[in-house]
Amino acid sequence: MKREIRWAIPDAAGATPEERYWPSSHRDSGYSDVFSVTEDPVLQTRIFVELRRYLADFHGPVRVLVPGCGSRAVLEPLLATQFPNANIVATDFRAVVELAAERAGPAPRLQYEARDSRQLGYQSQFDAAVVINSILSGIDSDNRAMVSSIASALKPGGFFIGLFPTIFAAIDIAECEPAERWRKQLIDIRNSRYYEETQGRSQIFYTPLRLRQIFKEAALVDLVIEIYFCDSEHMLREADRIYGLHGEDLVLYEMLVRARKP
Repeated sequence: MKREIRWAIPDAAGATPEERYWPSSHRDSGYSDVFSVTEDPVLQTRIFVELRRYLADFHGPVRVLVPGCGSRAVLEPLLATQFPNANIVATDFRAVVELAAERAGPAPRLQYEARDSRQLGYQSQFDAAVVINSILSGIDSDNRAMVSSIASALKPGGFFIGLFPTIFAAIDIAECEPAERWRKQLIDIRNSRYYEETQGRSQIFYTPLRLRQIFKEAALVDLVIEIYFCDSEHMLREADRIYGLHGEDLVLYEMLVRARKP
């Protein structure tokens, strides 16, 4: 039965598909124009804690999926180290995972596969999925396809944990500090879009209500969405570097999401 699609966001004029943008723009730059979160020790620890809580009752080998892993090769090798009973599969576009594999080097129980997150092609193969700021295409239908594809990859009862930007953070900052670089004209509230000046493209930063609906359409349950303040030393440095946000009070926040496949 076809799932109902609610609150769809129309495509922006000239929206760049992810498969063209990421491999061509970042193979050499090392994602230097992207707000980096996977390198933050505080966030890493939080992800590990949540995964351990879910995997505590598993006594045999488990499989963990990291879709849209990017090329930094930071999080997935750490997952392999932190979870000695886990096989980690990290996916992204071919040019991206080739660079990630080069950076990671040989690692036990870690493999990189060239897969499109919109159609991963896995069916009930993974016990958990870790998704960190990789579902933010400027094309709403692509983001919805990614969530559904990841849900399909999970085994029944499988655990989803992810970090998602929200447009509310941009609105909050623009209202509190209107003189800052994160200006109101970069924000499209109606369509949950933020224009990334460093990348020269808009991305969809969902509201909690819209994101809840997308998870519902993907048939994921027990959804928990919480505000995650990016206020560690690393996150504050990154916010200053990318967005020109200064001081400990002008803090970005995102949505930390947990869900389960029935």
